[in-house]
Amino acid sequence: VLTTQEVKWARIAWQYFKNNTDEKTGMVNSVDKYHATTMWDTASYLLALISARNLKIITSKDFDSRLNKILYSLGRIELFDNSLPNKSYSTATLAMVDYKNNVTKTGIGWSAIDLGRLLIPLNVIAWNYPQHTHAVHKVIARWNMTRLTNNGQLFGAKIEEGKLQLVQ
Repeated sequence: VLTTQEVKWARIAWQYFKNNTDEKTGMVNSVDKYHATTMWDTASYLLALISARNLKIITSKDFDSRLNKILYSLGRIELFDNSLPNKSYSTATLAMVDYKNNVTKTGIGWSAIDLGRLLIPLNVIAWNYPQHTHAVHKVIARWNMTRLTNNGQLFGAKIEEGKLQLVQ
């Protein structure tokens, strides 16, 4: 049971997500009013969404609505090299962007760490909110997970001097 002060803090924290959610895509800005996000930041939002519901800061209707939007968006974002989520996306348009929020047709690579973090709330959602399990599976089914590993180790990728480089 949270104290009155802890509930107040939770509501203040949730306000960030309310203020920075794109109504159309359901994606959340990684920084206040900066219309881009990474998969790490998206994982943070999904964890916050689950927490807000569990703490009864939001209704189940709001939870389902928000989750439907973001899962739909994650299921239709363009993938880097048609295989894995790009490192960064526009929260408004879902376009792949670089770290300065400039649209890039080819993307800038993927982060194994970010994707691993994203899989945590997606797993929680799939197991605890069965009405969303199918949508979670659709998101992940598009990913080519074999590209995340090399000789038994996780790797990300970046574009440097026009060439794909695996980075650990």
